Amino acid sequence: MKNTISRPGTFTGFFGRSAVVFVVIFATVVALFHKGFLSGLWPIRARFADANGNLNYIGFTPAFNGATPWRYTYDQLPSLDGKVALITGANSGLGFWTALHLARKGAKVYVGCRNEGKCAKAVEDMKSEIERREGAGGTTELHEAILDTSSIASVKAFCAKFLKETTRLDILVLNAGIGTSTATRSVDGIEPVFATNHVGHQLLYMMLEDLIVRTSEETRDARVVVVSSNAHYDSFDDGVALTREELNNRWDLHKKNEFDLKHAKIYPQSKLANILFAQEAALRNRDNHVFVNSLHPGAVSTEIFEKMKKSVELTTVTKIMFNIIDYFKESMWTPEEGALTQVFLACADEVLSRDIRCRYFHPQAVEMQPCSRFAWRVDLQKKLWEFTEELIEGRG
Repeated sequence: MKNTISRPGTFTGFFGRSAVVFVVIFATVVALFHKGFLSGLWPIRARFADANGNLNYIGFTPAFNGATPWRYTYDQLPSLDGKVALITGANSGLGFWTALHLARKGAKVYVGCRNEGKCAKAVEDMKSEIERREGAGGTTELHEAILDTSSIASVKAFCAKFLKETTRLDILVLNAGIGTSTATRSVDGIEPVFATNHVGHQLLYMMLEDLIVRTSEETRDARVVVVSSNAHYDSFDDGVALTREELNNRWDLHKKNEFDLKHAKIYPQSKLANILFAQEAALRNRDNHVFVNSLHPGAVSTEIFEKMKKSVELTTVTKIMFNIIDYFKESMWTPEEGALTQVFLACADEVLSRDIRCRYFHPQAVEMQPCSRFAWRVDLQKKLWEFTEELIEGRG
């Protein structure tokens, strides 16, 4: 009869038992947290820095904030009458609530989505929600904007149309993002997470930059808001790849070894790219009235987790992992709560009065220091900008 005894060093032996122990301990901690027994520990944990001195858990979930009052609320939003805003990834989650609150305060909002169906539904849902809150009779300007940041052609087509339709752009919120993908490459031959989260957004900004600057010259206040993540603290040892070959090779290794932590830095890399892009854009606008900032929205219960489920093989381990995430969602920020920090950067008078630019924030509207290893590497942010231009041009 075949010997089925597990031996030390095999997956079903050492790793299997370790994984089970970890899951049991983690589930127990989460359960105690939900019962309120450990909630007082999270604000204390948030004040401890990681190995590189980063306080990356400030505002991670409501519990990590403890009793600290929010620095900003939706009640503080100023009138946005006459302003024009564009939000990517606005059909759901953070983008949906960002678009809704800007429109509620009078902005003309372009709702960026990948296809017409998503856009049409999002616009109708926003109008219904605003009417429910504000009452019928008001005028809400919400416009569909077909825009897929994973595709260079889609971004270019949108910008060509948009620039013919409007003569100003006061607020640009670069919000669209994915955690992983089933694709081998984007339609342009680029690692798909990096293409969606970073490359498409830099192209969008570059094509609309002149319009944003012209608007700022007239109003002395234009905003660019880049939605990053505290995941950026955990990118690769060199920060970001600067050649197409290396970028795509990292993705291929990740797909072959999805549970090897040294390869599980694809999303963090894209989020660090967001930070570096925001800082370089801010540097290029240091002599005008364009305020470029970035943020981490916190752990938010959005559709990104459902999309991740569809993008990975559902093994026993991944099913347990997603079950834990589903359980923990109850403790995350809601999408409306999570959108508050990016709404603050897009609208708050404080950004203008305090000349807030080239900064990084956590919930709720708390200024933080980005990754100490890479965030202030001006050479790296410039190299990333140039590399991204090469990718857009089909080189790199």
